[in-house]
Amino acid sequence: MPAQGAITEADKTWIEEWENVSDITNFIIRLDARGDERPEQVKGPRTFKVTSEERILTQDRIVDDKNDPFLNGCFRPVTVPDSVDVKTNPNALSDADIQRIIRASKVAWDEYISIVDSPATLRRMLAQFDQMLEEGEDLSAQRLRQLQARLQEVAPRARVIQKDRAEYEKLGTQ
Repeated sequence: MPAQGAITEADKTWIEEWENVSDITNFIIRLDARGDERPEQVKGPRTFKVTSEERILTQDRIVDDKNDPFLNGCFRPVTVPDSVDVKTNPNALSDADIQRIIRASKVAWDEYISIVDSPATLRRMLAQFDQMLEEGEDLSAQRLRQLQARLQEVAPRARVIQKDRAEYEKLGTQ
């Protein structure tokens, strides 16, 4: 990921709020009172606050975008600057964004479903879809199937294939 550019005064003071929606342990860079960097572990479902500067510093140190928790859907935006939106960060969707996408036109739906590639975000979309159905909304079964297929595409389930079945069965008889 290219460097975000110069840090502005607004970046140093703007407090962003994010929620960890992943089971994966991630790290962010915090700045202490002296301005020294220190890593902080973000583990388990919780909400945390960072300055825009800390987020930018963290993102600048991540080599591959797919490992950036702010972009890959591990962190869900709660309160963020206007520069962080669905267009700039398709995997960091708020619940309201997800509901808008689910209700969107066919063209918009097809575009969104093709760019969202985070298993965590797609699972959240499925949960929102279920919640909207429970609330009585009339939603397309085709969209549900597309969503499930997209999740299977980006996070296929691992299958263990036992090649030596006969040998395995012999072990149990001894």
